[in-house]
Amino acid sequence: MDPKDANLLEVLRTMDSHNLTLREFLLGLFSSTHKDISDRVQLFYGNGGPAALIKHWTEQLRNRPRHDESLSTAATELVIDRAQLELTGHRTEIFGQECYPRRHQQVFIDFHRKPI
Repeated sequence: MDPKDANLLEVLRTMDSHNLTLREFLLGLFSSTHKDISDRVQLFYGNGGPAALIKHWTEQLRNRPRHDESLSTAATELVIDRAQLELTGHRTEIFGQECYPRRHQQVFIDFHRKPI
């Protein structure tokens, strides 16, 4: 057995012994305010973890006979929310940093206001 698989099985068995589903574990992990946990989660966010996970999930779902629409729906909602923030110039209120200079935000706002 691959050593990584053995480690993963050990983690899953530990979760079982604590009556945690994978969903509960992941949601708890990403919503925890405990410093040690949130520090580890920030490493995941800071090193491209979300993008890698979404890409993998997308590939896996395409190969399933019955496509799960929940990922597509969640991704669509995220894209729409992000686009609305970009277009209205309020991205900094959510993410706490200036990703685009004000002049670029104005281009987004002007584009949004133009009739199609």
